[in-house]
Formats: sequence, structure tokens, C-alpha cells
Amino acid sequence: MGWWPFGDSQSLDPSPPTRQERQKCWESRDAYFACLDGVGVVKPGTEGKACSAENHIYEKTCAQSWVTYFNERRKLAFQQKGHARSSKCAKRCHEALTELTRETGATYSSPMLNDICTILAL
Repeated sequence: MGWWPFGDSQSLDPSPPTRQERQKCWESRDAYFACLDGVGVVKPGTEGKACSAENHIYEKTCAQSWVTYFNERRKLAFQQKGHARSSKCAKRCHEALTELTRETGATYSSPMLNDICTILAL
């Protein structure tokens, strides 16, 4: 296996990928990730046989280091998206409960409001 394992695994050519090879890699990555989205899978490699054809092409056309990088970026992007969504929900919840306590005269501690909002965000 060569230093830069694009395409044929028997190639020993250490040259960087061409523009066309990079484009093929990105297209195969996008097709594989679209398949994962279609079956509701976030973590690449956990989809079973659902996207095996797309995964095979993706791993064949991209360097292993790129595959690892793209897969990690996908997982991280979903984690960040979920965290941002839950943070926004928790903030809105806290504001709504604070307003409710003002209107009703009920007394809740700030930590209690945070706990309620955390539970509701789940």
C-alpha cells in the first residue's frame, strides 16, 4: 500500500490526489452520508448492510485518513447540532418558567428551573 492510498490499493505512487480524485472522493462521501441519512444513522459503520455499496465506493475512492476524518466530522457535527438545539430549548424553557413564576406568584429556585428545563429538553 502506498503512502497516499487513493484508488488502487496496490499503487505505490505517493503523489497527492488529483482534482478529479478529490472530486470522486467527495461525491462518494456525499452519496454514502445521504444513504446514512436515509436510514437514520449518524455514526458511519453502524448501518449494517443498508449502505454497504455506497460505503464500499467511499472507502475505495478516498484515502483512509480522509475517511476517518470525514466520519469523525459527521459525528461531531451531529453532536454539536444536538447540543445547540438543547441549549436553545433549555434557554427558552427557563425564560418561560421564569415568566410563569412571575405571573402565578409561585416560587422556584433557579436550580430547580434548570432541572425542569433539562428534563423537558430530553
